[in-house]
Amino acid sequence: MEETKKSGFATAGLVLGIIGLCTSFIPIINNVSFILALIGGIFAIVSLIKKASKGMAIASIIICVITGVVVLQSQKTLSDTLNNAVDTFNDSMSVDNESTTKITIDKFNQIQTGMTYEEVVAIIGEEGTVSSESSFGDSSMKIYSWSNGIANATISFTNGKVSAKSQFGLGE
Repeated sequence: MEETKKSGFATAGLVLGIIGLCTSFIPIINNVSFILALIGGIFAIVSLIKKASKGMAIASIIICVITGVVVLQSQKTLSDTLNNAVDTFNDSMSVDNESTTKITIDKFNQIQTGMTYEEVVAIIGEEGTVSSESSFGDSSMKIYSWSNGIANATISFTNGKVSAKSQFGLGE
């Protein structure tokens, strides 16, 4: 009866492959899993070269290759997810010129106390958004806002006439 040679390299390769496979799904930690799979694969190849524990060495190589594939796929999935999140964030922060209002510092400066809402809209070129509205007795007040990305203008109307205006980021 022929005795089979035992190899610590095959055993070490198998253990490293299994540990790597178990941790290959965990982001960041799976970088270490990939290194474990590489070392385990090298140990398994050394065992094959020494012609010891051939079955265990082949199993080690298979597990280490599977670990490497799982790590690479996990990293790709994480990278794609992060890229999509960054793209979504960047899209939400970018200013789309077609969807923003037409308010500029020049138009803002043309608006004078006593003008009606219709006159202000004619200068700016579009309706504002009511941000506040109140009335007391015969007096009424509406505050409209126009936004141009981060920049904005706020105009207060008392009894239908411009009573105050302010802007942020339009210039000057």
